[in-house]
Amino acid sequence: MDDSYFSQFINDPSQENFAELRNAHLQSGYDPYSSELEGIDQLLKEAKFEEVVARIKQVMTPNFLLSPSTHLRLAAAYEGTGDQEKCELERAIGRALIKGIQESGKGTPEEPYKVTRTSDEYDLLYFEGLKFESQSLREVDGRRMDVLKTKEGREIWFDVSDLLAAIKAKLTKKGPQ
Repeated sequence: MDDSYFSQFINDPSQENFAELRNAHLQSGYDPYSSELEGIDQLLKEAKFEEVVARIKQVMTPNFLLSPSTHLRLAAAYEGTGDQEKCELERAIGRALIKGIQESGKGTPEEPYKVTRTSDEYDLLYFEGLKFESQSLREVDGRRMDVLKTKEGREIWFDVSDLLAAIKAKLTKKGPQ
């Protein structure tokens, strides 16, 4: 993916720039269900900040580049190392990505939010102060939707058609094992 899309979005986190960045990211061959950062929260709890920074930087592109929570974890790690400037930058990126998701739709079946990882769905709930209750996958007008129900009684809709297409394309490229 061309880094200019990311820079353009960070400099101007508009709905249009998020859509362009997201579309470029979807074409990058990333894995929306990758798990390279499994265990990263434990490392943060153990105050292994340098290790967290190294691991996240190693896998940020392409799989986690648009993940708000990954940028916020990196911010926490930078804060732990004492690098306040990088901490603030990563926080700003995380907030901009949440704003991009929020502006990508209304969270309704007619105008679902658009994400690049299912973890983005939970990031949005967290930032909006909502508590997760359940998740279901539904099809509406040929689009695949994750529907998250919250303990507050809301249903938040996310169009995951592109994520499923990305994983299908990745599996098709691999071929039979």
